[in-house]
Amino acid sequence: GGSTVEGRGASSNAATIPALLETELRSRHPEKRIRVINAGHIGDIAFQELYRFQGKIAYQFRPRLVIALDGRNDGFNAASYADHGWRENWIPYFDQLAGQINVIMRKGGTSPLAGIKAALNHYSMINALVLSAIRTKEKSASYPQQSAPPVDVMKSAAKAYLNNHILLEQFSRLTGSRYFAFLQPAMFDNKKQLTPHERELKEDFENKFAEPVFWAALEQFYEFAHEQSGTLPFFYDISDVFLDTPEQLYHDRCHYNDAGNRIIVRRIIQTIDGYVAQDAGAILPAMEIAPDALR
Repeated sequence: GGSTVEGRGASSNAATIPALLETELRSRHPEKRIRVINAGHIGDIAFQELYRFQGKIAYQFRPRLVIALDGRNDGFNAASYADHGWRENWIPYFDQLAGQINVIMRKGGTSPLAGIKAALNHYSMINALVLSAIRTKEKSASYPQQSAPPVDVMKSAAKAYLNNHILLEQFSRLTGSRYFAFLQPAMFDNKKQLTPHERELKEDFENKFAEPVFWAALEQFYEFAHEQSGTLPFFYDISDVFLDTPEQLYHDRCHYNDAGNRIIVRRIIQTIDGYVAQDAGAILPAMEIAPDALR
């Protein structure tokens, strides 16, 4: 997953979703040797998860069970950049990095003065304190999409999201892993009774758009993902897992607090516990995929 799996919003490493999952599974199955690897990374979409799993996780850790918790980042990119370069499996941040690197390369590398400044800031506490004192407050982020994203873009984003999970599930089978994917909760009014603070966080983020388009577009992505995932036996929509919990569960506009993490972990365990009790790593036959599932 992305930053929620990585641990943003949690009060400590022990309160992250992977750590809580490991603790609970060890408690339920003391006879087994259980280790949960946290492979979450801020900003990741399903496409990046696929390549991280194929390129590193599968062969370095050889997991018996693979769990994905994601969805929001995939919908976020489409909702925020629909008419501004968005395409399937595209990460805006990579284009920004490439642009910065190209500028540096055209100038022949970093200047000596820039190197001195970087060294002072890294090694001099006084220099760092002075810079911190005089630095002006950074402007809040804004996103280019300022009108409602086209429906076909949100539908394509949901399709690409699920296609990557289909590939992840198939590759997991080839490496002897059982695979589960979970569509994570987001701040939708029909998925949770938002507290005043949670509503304030939601509205504050919507103000980054000229029109109230972001949350409606993200919800549309979720609806398409839910509809299109109906025939995938490994995919579970748990976006409504907070529905009956009125207390605050969001740390900010997208990350959960410790209480939210615990609720998500309990829901995941309801699904995977039977496989953990058995041999979760049994090699499975290839899953039959509908002809139009992948494009």
